[in-house]
Amino acid sequence: MASAEEILDALDDDQRKVALATRGPVCVIAGAGTGKTRAITHRIAYAAAIGVMDPQRVMRSEEHTSELQSPM
Repeated sequence: MASAEEILDALDDDQRKVALATRGPVCVIAGAGTGKTRAITHRIAYAAAIGVMDPQRVMRSEEHTSELQSPM
């Protein structure tokens, strides 16, 4: 397993903010290709690395805009 510092080093500044938010639910809203999934998965890895989250008790969900729009 990577160290907590190595996990954060792999992220840009905005992604790092997501990873550092280790308490409570997080909603990440950003454009396509900005690294949302990377930020969330690194958040889980970082929180596990520092001992504040059990990775066996995590549920991650993604909803895409097209899935949220009602049919015409």
